[in-house]
Amino acid sequence: MNVGWLMDQSGYVGGAELTQAEFLNAAPDGVSVLACPPGDVRGDCDVYVIHNCVQYSLGDLQPLRGR
Repeated sequence: MNVGWLMDQSGYVGGAELTQAEFLNAAPDGVSVLACPPGDVRGDCDVYVIHNCVQYSLGDLQPLRGR
């Protein structure tokens, strides 16, 4: 299974939430996590995960339209 990972590079770490690294390290065996940064969102993944999204525009998300 290919998982598209949409994430901002905000530099914020900690607080009451899990970090992106913790989520990525918890991916089950057989899962390929593929980075989908702003401006380079791929539309060919099986599912998508989004974490702390503030930098993506609607145009960035067009490859996901209709999924």
